[in-house]
Amino acid sequence: MSVFKKMGFFVIPICMWGTGYAAITNYQGGAGSMGTITISATVAEVCDVSVPDLPFGAYDPNTGGATTQDATINYTCTNGAVPILSFTTATLQMSGPGVDVINYTLHQGAGGAGTAWTSAAPYTLTTATGSPQTIDYSGSIAAGQFVQAGSYSQDLTMSLSF
Repeated sequence: MSVFKKMGFFVIPICMWGTGYAAITNYQGGAGSMGTITISATVAEVCDVSVPDLPFGAYDPNTGGATTQDATINYTCTNGAVPILSFTTATLQMSGPGVDVINYTLHQGAGGAGTAWTSAAPYTLTTATGSPQTIDYSGSIAAGQFVQAGSYSQDLTMSLSF
């Protein structure tokens, strides 16, 4: 350890990297004197969440059953964080040609049978571990929605809280 003396004050380098260093300054103790320093850090609660699009593909209203599609949410959050995904759109409808719409539902979990994920019921993800995690969601289109042929879509703005 290097000790520098300047005008009766010691500066003891503690660690050096990059362009900065931490030091004890103005230490004026004699031989054998002890001092204390406080080392501290603040851990920010952060989340990185990726919610993929949900492409249903071709929809045939005459099939007699619902069309269901699954997707996987990837997330990494500070250990102990409880991420909650929500959206404000009350009506889940994809718009298409003319005035036609296709109604659909979102669900927590795969297979379209889990708890409904709505604007009034956000999706609380599993408590974060600090490592990458995944959790499924799904969507379903009920059979029998007789609409014009064409492309249908809706953009949902997702919000993340934790």
